[in-house]
Amino acid sequence: MSLITTELQLLNNANNNLEWLQKHYKQLKVDFPDKFIAIKNGKVIASSTTMEKMLQKLEQIHENTDNVLIKFIYKMTIIL
Repeated sequence: MSLITTELQLLNNANNNLEWLQKHYKQLKVDFPDKFIAIKNGKVIASSTTMEKMLQKLEQIHENTDNVLIKFIYKMTIIL
C-alpha cells in the first residue's frame, strides 16, 4: 500500500469516527462524563479520567493512537 493510500485511509477512518462521535455525543455524555474516550470503527475501545492513563490503556491493548480518535467528553455543555 502506498503512503498516500495509507494516509487517505487514516483520514477517512478519522472522519468516520468523528461523525460517529457527533451522532452519539448525547449518550456518550451520559456514559462517559468528564472522561477521555478512544473511538475506533464506531466503538468506544477505552476510557479514562486522564490522558496519561488513556495512553497506557491503548498501549496495553496494542492500539496505535494513529488508528483512534481520542476526545474528552465534558459532563456539562461548554459554550465558548
